Amino acid sequence: TITIALQTGIEYSLNGTTYQISNVFAGLAPNNYTLYVRNTLDGTCAANSGTTTVKINPVPTAPSIPTASSVVQPTCAIPTGTITIALQTGIEYSLNGTTYQISNVFAGLAPNNYTLYVRNTLDGTCAANSGTTTVKINPVPTAPSIPTTSSVVQPTCAIPTGTITIASQTGMEYSLNGTTYQTSNIFAGLAPNNYTLYIRNTLDGTCAANSGTTTVKINTVPTAPSIPTTLNVVQPTCAIPTGTITIASQTGMEYSLNGTTYQTSNAFAGLAPNNYTLYVRNTLDGTCAANSGTTTVKINPVPTAPSIPTTLNVLQPTCAIQSGTITIAPQTGMEYSLNGTTYQISNVFAGLAPNNYTLYVRNNLDGTCATNSGATTVKISTVPTAPSIPTTLNVVQPTCAIPTGTITIASQTGMEYSLNGTTYQTSNIFAGLAPN
Repeated sequence: TITIALQTGIEYSLNGTTYQISNVFAGLAPNNYTLYVRNTLDGTCAANSGTTTVKINPVPTAPSIPTASSVVQPTCAIPTGTITIALQTGIEYSLNGTTYQISNVFAGLAPNNYTLYVRNTLDGTCAANSGTTTVKINPVPTAPSIPTTSSVVQPTCAIPTGTITIASQTGMEYSLNGTTYQTSNIFAGLAPNNYTLYIRNTLDGTCAANSGTTTVKINTVPTAPSIPTTLNVVQPTCAIPTGTITIASQTGMEYSLNGTTYQTSNAFAGLAPNNYTLYVRNTLDGTCAANSGTTTVKINPVPTAPSIPTTLNVLQPTCAIQSGTITIAPQTGMEYSLNGTTYQISNVFAGLAPNNYTLYVRNNLDGTCATNSGATTVKISTVPTAPSIPTTLNVVQPTCAIPTGTITIASQTGMEYSLNGTTYQTSNIFAGLAPN
């Protein structure tokens, strides 16, 4: 549309041929137009714009439906988004249909769904938008909490590496070196070391945290024990009728005699007679274990207690052998004594001075298996008194009335008497003797 400046009594034209009273020319095609005016009463009274023309521009280009050439989502480092609308020539851009800008880049955007708008820079009616197709600026990614462990599995002799499980957080990935991340929160096959825990948002690596100076230690592989041996074995006695096995100590180990029940002490007391296998394992790792195999330790049966000792025989002193002999009745596996201190394997005690003797007997493997005859003693008598040379106290010769003689030997205390050295009698009087 071209509106020529109004003049009184004038008619108007854009081609110098067709004139009209109105100074307004609408529906014009794009072109360069010369302006013409003339007096309505006299067509010779005319003028035109000469070389000065009025241009009707070509119809403005309508924009294409706008699309995003790139979208930068918010991060923990930059908590706003950026939408770049695909560039079109001669177009200006908007995200709200009201405020337009020449730049096709919109930064600092809050999380939201955005409609894209474009319009011709020369003609705002030449416009388009993305309609129901919107571009989403996501919420600012969640920053992770400081990572902690949910479990730590230390190396064992069976599995000589450790496992760290980081406590799970939604939408995160995990690392132990801050470089290599994985979606799994479980790290297995770890060598002994101190590990720092790292965590970051799977959508935004700037949303990250780590455990700092708080590290998780994977211990060294536990020490495997040596084959167990005994340090000491105490066999049962009559006084203590059970045995004790002390296994040779190893650092950091616990001990067992059945492979099931373990204890930190290496001494096992109160053991019944049996053959025992020795077991040892690491206190921190039950898979680090060893046993004595077919080499067992024997706890013997409780020793046999002896019976009350009695004499088998007693020989008293004589003038020929001036000491006595006591023979204690034998018992299997025993040794013997007459003073409870000095014992001997032989049950015969010779060369005994006159005295009252108590009999003692004990097991030769266990001195606590002992008994004695108590108040019942065995007496070795004093050495008999040797007689003086016998003499006659009186001799009665035969007579016609009593045709035999009588010899009376001088009496000696504790003696018996004989006239032939074979037949003795307690009386010192021998009567009815034939002459001899």
